[in-house]
Formats: sequence, structure tokens, C-alpha cells
Amino acid sequence: MTFGPMVALRRDEPVLVVGAGPVGYRKTCSLLDGGASVTAVSLNFCPEMKDLISKGVISGEERPVQRQDFERFRFAVLALPPEETRAALELREGTQCLVCCCSLPELGDFALAAQWNHGN
Repeated sequence: MTFGPMVALRRDEPVLVVGAGPVGYRKTCSLLDGGASVTAVSLNFCPEMKDLISKGVISGEERPVQRQDFERFRFAVLALPPEETRAALELREGTQCLVCCCSLPELGDFALAAQWNHGN
């Protein structure tokens, strides 16, 4: 069994989520539960993601991901189909951004675990 690096995000850590469908929404919720500050970039947004944007919970931009996005963020979650994940990874190449690849986890730098709230 192989283990990757352990990554801990601090509260208010800016995280890029690429892809705003159901998987992107679930990952966004996990990030928000952990206290991250989320920016989503996608060509299409599911209704739940649009709701988070309209309420000001996250920021979102309806456009394709760009290399500059990976240069601005230390962490990104790619909630994309495999072909789009590979294309995004090419854009990320040479930046310092660590990525979680939902559809191709073996190509990512970390995995985003679920968050649990055990109360106070």
C-alpha cells in the first residue's frame, strides 16, 4: 500500500474548485465544513453551486480553468471527467498548486477526505 503526503488546510485557506457539478458541490461542502474559502471555476454550475454563489458563501466564475488559476492558489480540487482532468493538469504543470483529482485520484497530490462535525 502506498501513501501520499498529508495535507492539512488552515481555516480560511483559499481553495480552487474546478468543476461545479454534483461532485464539485460535494467537495465544496467538505471544504466549507473545514473552514476553507472556496472559489469555483466551471463552464456550468449545478443549482446548488449557483445557490452558494448567490448567497455569497463562495465565489464563482463561469469560464474554463486557466493556468493563472493554478498560479493564484496553493490547493485545487479537480471535479472533472478524466479527459478534462488531464487537460487541467497540463495547465497546472510547473506551478506550486497541489491538486486533488476526483476522477483520477492516482494523478493527484492529495485526497480530500470528508469532514465530520462532532459538536463542541
